Amino acid sequence: MKVSHSAPDRCHLHLLTLRQQIRHGDPGFRSATTVSHVIGSVIREVEAAVGTGVMLQGRVSRLRAAGDAVIAAAGYGTDAGLRRELSRFEALTAAIWVVRDGLEPAMGGRYEHDSRGL
Repeated sequence: MKVSHSAPDRCHLHLLTLRQQIRHGDPGFRSATTVSHVIGSVIREVEAAVGTGVMLQGRVSRLRAAGDAVIAAAGYGTDAGLRRELSRFEALTAAIWVVRDGLEPAMGGRYEHDSRGL
């Protein structure tokens, strides 16, 4: 079995691990510190993968705001709120990968941002 090491796969793994730990009641994974670490890891992966192109920066900004909401919900300690905010963060993350993949050249090349933001 081949293991993928792409940015979307790494992000998915971070989020899946966090979601599973929250679902199974591990209080260590509900702490704002732990949630902040996971959310920060995902955001760094996304930022590195999309670069500085203008096309995705608005989406990345919304992702950062959603990440702040997830961390705040973890600080409040409500499972329902944490799950809701995490679901929103996951959806925004997935949307970024879809848009980024749509920007790839038609011949199946890898997306590379233009240094001019185009």
